Amino acid sequence: MIEADPPVTDGGAKQEQAVTIPVDDRPIRIEKPETVAVVKVEDYTPAAVKQGLQRLLELLDPTFMKQSLEGKTVFLKVNGLTVKPLACTNNIVVEELGKLLRDNGCKKVLVGDSNFNKALTSITLKGMGIAAVAERLGNPVVNFFEHGWTPVSHVSFLADSFVSIPEPVAKADIVINLPKMKTHAGYVFTGAIKNFFGLNAHKNRMHAIHKNKVDFQQMLGDIHQAALASAPGSETKPVLHVMDGIVGMEGKKGPAGGTARAFKVLIGSFSPVAVDTVAYTLMGGDPADLEAIQSLGKRNGWPSTIDQLRVVGDDWKPLVQRASLPPLSTLRSGEQGEASAGGFMMWATQVVIRVNRRRCKGCLTCVKHCPAQALSKKGNKIVLDSSKCISCFACGESCPNDALVPRIRLTELLERILFVSLIVAAIVIVIVLLATLPYT
Repeated sequence: MIEADPPVTDGGAKQEQAVTIPVDDRPIRIEKPETVAVVKVEDYTPAAVKQGLQRLLELLDPTFMKQSLEGKTVFLKVNGLTVKPLACTNNIVVEELGKLLRDNGCKKVLVGDSNFNKALTSITLKGMGIAAVAERLGNPVVNFFEHGWTPVSHVSFLADSFVSIPEPVAKADIVINLPKMKTHAGYVFTGAIKNFFGLNAHKNRMHAIHKNKVDFQQMLGDIHQAALASAPGSETKPVLHVMDGIVGMEGKKGPAGGTARAFKVLIGSFSPVAVDTVAYTLMGGDPADLEAIQSLGKRNGWPSTIDQLRVVGDDWKPLVQRASLPPLSTLRSGEQGEASAGGFMMWATQVVIRVNRRRCKGCLTCVKHCPAQALSKKGNKIVLDSSKCISCFACGESCPNDALVPRIRLTELLERILFVSLIVAAIVIVIVLLATLPYT
C-alpha cells in the first residue's frame, strides 16, 4: 500500500485526507501489440474520414467491436491543447468515430481532455468545437478538471509510485486515444504516448519534478500503464489508439505553433508504441531516438521498431516524408543533458527559450504555467531566468500568441557573430570608400 498526497482539483487546492493506494501487480496485456494499421486518407471530408476509420477498425478487428456496446461507456480522449486547429484532433475524426460507435450500439460516447487548468481547457474545448461534437454525440464534453481523479499504482511504474487519472476515464469501459501527429519543441515528437499526459492531474508539477527528460518520458509511460490498470477485476482495460495524421504539424514550434504538413494517414493500434513508431518514421525520424517510445515498449515487451511490427493496410514506405523536426539536442537539455555531456558541446547544443517581443501581449499565461517559475514580468517585459528553465516548453504550449521560441545556443551565437561581422564589414567598406574620395 502507498500513502500518497491527494490529487489536485484545478492545479491548486488539495482534498483534506491522504489517499491509500494498493499496488496493482496484474499483468499488463493488450490486443495485438505487434499490429498497427496504416490507412491513407486524402482529406477531412466526412465521407473520406468515415471510410478511413471503418477500414482501420476492420484491419484491427477490436474485440469490443464484436461484442455488444449497449450499456458500455466509450471515452474518446482527444488532443485539446489550445485554440488552434493544428494543435487539436480534427473534429471530423472525433465525430465520425463517435457515429461509428453509436451505429454499433454504444449509447454513451464521452469526449474530453484537459490542458493547463479548468478555464483554459473549457476555452479550448468550446473554441475548437469539440464541446459541440460531444453534444451531438449525446453527452456534454468532459473537462477533467470538473471531475474527480482516481489514483492508480502499478508494479511496472518507473517514474512515480502512483498516477492520478480522471474518474471518467477510470470508469469508462473502453478508451480510445485520439492524438494528433505533431512535433514538439521540448520533446521532438508528440503522439499517442504524449497525448495521455492530458490524463495526469499534476501536469505543471510533473514538469518541475521530472526535470530529467528521460525520467519525464518514462513518466508518460506510467500514465499509460495506469489507464490500462484502471479496469476492475483481473483484465486490463481495452485502450485503442487512433492517430489523426491527415494533416499534422511539423517544425520547431510544435505542438502549438508549428506549420501544417499533410501526411494523409490514420494510424491505429492497441499499442501506443506501435502508433508512435510508425508516425515518427513517416515524419522521417528514428523511433530509437525517443525514450518515450523505447521505455514503454521495453517494459511491456511491445515492438518498438518498424521492422518488428506487423503493418497492415496501405504500404507505409511511399508515405515517408522529410518533415521539419526539432533537433534531438532538445532531449539533452536540462538535467539529463548535463549528466550525459559536458563542456562546450553541452552548452552549444542546449535548447533555450526566448521571448518574441513583437508577439508577446503581456497576458502572463506563460508565467502562470511555468512549473519551474523561470518566467516573470519585469516592467513591460516577460523575462526568462535561464538558470531555472528546465526546457519543458510548457510556456510555449500555453502561450496563445506563439511568443515563446525554442533556440539552440550555438545557432544564436553564430547568428550574432555573423551580424557583428556584417556590421564590421559595412564599416570597413564605408571607410575604404571615404578614403578613396578625392580631397577638396
